[in-house]
Amino acid sequence: MMENLTNKNKLIILGVAILIMVILMYHLAIKKTLYLWKENNILSEKIEMLENAPNMIKNIEMELGGIKNLIYTGDSNPDNFRVELLKIIAKNSAMHKVTFKELPEYYSNNQNEYWIHANKITLEGDFKHLISFIHSLEEDDHAGNLVSSCFYIIKDIRTKKESLMADIYIQTINSAK
Repeated sequence: MMENLTNKNKLIILGVAILIMVILMYHLAIKKTLYLWKENNILSEKIEMLENAPNMIKNIEMELGGIKNLIYTGDSNPDNFRVELLKIIAKNSAMHKVTFKELPEYYSNNQNEYWIHANKITLEGDFKHLISFIHSLEEDDHAGNLVSSCFYIIKDIRTKKESLMADIYIQTINSAK
């Protein structure tokens, strides 16, 4: 039977036979091997994550400790905190040569188990003294968390004098318990 076929037809039959063999090999061996290789990679990644779990837990505990440090442990009454804040401002404003201008009403918000109180302080002075005041407030006095400071210039129309102002926002987070 093969003797009657031309070389061209023999090559076509050989090509089809090889194609069928390749398809059979893929379905019987290679497909399962590729699937197992992918599964092995996924499981290896999970094992690596499990091996790093103690370090990840330590990092999360450190972050949690940092967050707990942000919770103000002083008097949870915002009015008492404002009195304490005024004492700190009075002490530091004379020391840093800045003028205390305003302490408007505080903002309070209750979220889940915590009260968030935000106070705005307005000061006047030159840039160097305002920065040293802010640094002292943030690093030395621990009067809450300094969340923002905004500098701007106001021009007095009568005296035609410009003065640098700073709005400082201090936030305290108290446990509602």
